[in-house]
Amino acid sequence: MGITGTLCFQFQCDGQDVTSKLKEMKVHSILFLNISHYGGGTKPWGNSGLGQFQTPATDDGMIEVIGLTTYQLPLLQAGGHGSSIAQCKKAKLVTSCTIPVQVDGEPCRLAPSIIEIELLNTVNMIAKTKVKKNLVVASY
Repeated sequence: MGITGTLCFQFQCDGQDVTSKLKEMKVHSILFLNISHYGGGTKPWGNSGLGQFQTPATDDGMIEVIGLTTYQLPLLQAGGHGSSIAQCKKAKLVTSCTIPVQVDGEPCRLAPSIIEIELLNTVNMIAKTKVKKNLVVASY
């Protein structure tokens, strides 16, 4: 979600307001993930949050919130990473103006809105292991 230069948003993680942190870091985009890789295999969480946050996992019930500046965004493809903002069970973004967004890679303009993101359910997934040719069941 692009938020550069705009003061028309408020952002909360688990009820805690982190708007000032995003503005202080001059974040251009906010990325919400529950997977370790994004956009062609990049790892936007990197190691920037280690020590302050848990190691991200698909089965931990947490949403990783990553801030990206205009400098960090293109460097993702070259092995760079964003800034770890928070890990939370529920994220809430309130906008009071139209902003550009992408959802699963689809761009659009979003009118003033309240967006709440939280994990709903988990399912078992079948994945092929790289070591053996057997199928394994993993919970994500």
